[in-house]
Amino acid sequence: MTEHQAMTFSSLRYVPLVLLISISAHIFGKLIAFYFIGTAVPQTCWNVTGLGIRLALEKGLHRRKGHGYKANIVDETEKRAFW
Repeated sequence: MTEHQAMTFSSLRYVPLVLLISISAHIFGKLIAFYFIGTAVPQTCWNVTGLGIRLALEKGLHRRKGHGYKANIVDETEKRAFW
């Protein structure tokens, strides 16, 4: 492994996993939780819902931006996915 590859690998392992999760994964989690309500184990939906809420809170989707902040399409999508 070269020095550049080692440096890149070492810098990647300190990135929080929650920052790598996309909004699509959050929406998919909501659909999975909704699916589990109709199965033989509906209590599983609470586990999936709790995990999704924890990930969204860790990512900071519940926080409002500053007063002068101009939102882009990604910020608006994240806000709508959480609320």
